[in-house]
Amino acid sequence: MKLGVHNFVKKLLVILILGLGLMFNQSAKAEKWNEWFKKYPYHLPNNKAGETINFIKKIKLDDPVYNKISKKIMNDYLEVSGPKAFAVNQLGMIAYAKGNNEYEAVINALAKCQNLKFKDYIKEEELKKHKKEFGSPRLCVLVNVGDKLLTYKEQTKWSKKVNEIPTIVEKYFEIKKQKNEIAKTPEITPEETMEPDTEPPIIEIAEQITVNDPHYIIEGKVSDKGSDKIYVKVDGQDVPVEKGKFKTNRYSPVDEEITIVAIDQWGNKSTKVVQVKVEIEETEVVRAYPNLNPSKINGYKNSDSIAIIIGIEKYKNIFECIYCNRDASFFREYAIRALGIKSSNIKLLVDNKASREEILKALKIWLPRIAGEGAKEIYIFFSGHALASFSGSDLYLLPQNGNSQLLEDTAISRTELISLTQIVNPKSITMFFDTCYSGKTRNERMLIEKLKPILIVPDEKEMLLDNFTIFSASEFDQVSGSIEEAQQGIFSYYLMKGLEGKADENQDKQITNGELIAYLKTKVSKEAFSQNREQDPTLVGETTQVLMMYQ
Repeated sequence: MKLGVHNFVKKLLVILILGLGLMFNQSAKAEKWNEWFKKYPYHLPNNKAGETINFIKKIKLDDPVYNKISKKIMNDYLEVSGPKAFAVNQLGMIAYAKGNNEYEAVINALAKCQNLKFKDYIKEEELKKHKKEFGSPRLCVLVNVGDKLLTYKEQTKWSKKVNEIPTIVEKYFEIKKQKNEIAKTPEITPEETMEPDTEPPIIEIAEQITVNDPHYIIEGKVSDKGSDKIYVKVDGQDVPVEKGKFKTNRYSPVDEEITIVAIDQWGNKSTKVVQVKVEIEETEVVRAYPNLNPSKINGYKNSDSIAIIIGIEKYKNIFECIYCNRDASFFREYAIRALGIKSSNIKLLVDNKASREEILKALKIWLPRIAGEGAKEIYIFFSGHALASFSGSDLYLLPQNGNSQLLEDTAISRTELISLTQIVNPKSITMFFDTCYSGKTRNERMLIEKLKPILIVPDEKEMLLDNFTIFSASEFDQVSGSIEEAQQGIFSYYLMKGLEGKADENQDKQITNGELIAYLKTKVSKEAFSQNREQDPTLVGETTQVLMMYQ
């Protein structure tokens, strides 16, 4: 569809601004609506602000969104079949798109609208004037989802779901509700004051407890119908009470007797004695793995870097991928400490937050918004299940709701992932994949029953640009394993140990791709061998490229 500015722009300007998402001050008080509204980053000039506020006061959340899109354009849109959505921005530039489902269509429409090249449709002087008065017209708002014209309430739900921020209309009704609640708050009269009770608190805890470690936790519950405050002492030491529960750490290599005292605000007291039996079990001596510690490294800060980090343990349709969510959560800290990425430039997607829709939203909506004009250093980390297509021609990452039998429909191919990251014109892209494509899980369960061997013929070197680097956990026909004692994937554990500085072979305060892959090949292969398996990490990219520098 040809997109552009239409005659109805000026008429839509005041109304479309209502649907745009904004970051708002959580401490804004109900009586300061007008003052709060003026702080809106895409604010209207003074002669329009009053008009906008007056309009908001007249509408209802169930009213349809104000819309003056031409009949011809709307007819063209309505003739499109399947899941679809229609979006528009402040300048009246419009875009609609399709998707495999309703949510994906919304993401595609907003991404298409958001990534329009304004200079192709607007004279330079008009764009400068608009930016001066209203700010950069980057955000877009939904008008239709499917054939249905949205109401303001539905528009608000989509704004929260996709952009994770509210709308001006929603904020107005929220403040109005706060005013009503404040007005309804009853005053407490002297006649309503509480009389003190005479009953002591009730302590709920077993009188005999058996533990198998000298370091243990004692915990229980306390309640008192006549008192709002209860205080607990364990062997004379004060222990905090939260929502009627208390707990404290204890140490004793021998059996002990514990006295628990509960006192309410009126001075009523109850006591309970607990007998603790300590039975220390003999344990096997296991191989020790140093804890991951991102605080050991201090990488140089890089405000022009972005990371999308994905880890999935709990899958909806297939076996779990043990420790994969831990891999992602730990890697986020290394992205900040070692790679120098700002926390606000990191998107972490774990378990049910890593569905196909959420991953595509991060790639199509969030990434272009953060990348801006491009020239950013982008990092992608994925820990989870993956499979090769039955032909072996493509490799697929399985999202949390992915289906191993329907890869093309429910998974995300590495080809698509690479293409979506190239769109934002990055300075460089570095990807870490702690996964395998052999069809087996980390504990060697088959993802697809009776899976036949597949000959994988990757063509990554041919399709990648010079600024691409890919670290993979294993060869394509190997299983990527985990370390039970460390509760991490083998590749992820040693990747993060390498980023602590252990991969810096010549100790020159910088780590190259070559140094990191050499460290990984040594450590990962050795660990896999101790588990009677083979796992050899691979690198596609320049070995001399500096991955990180630290102090």
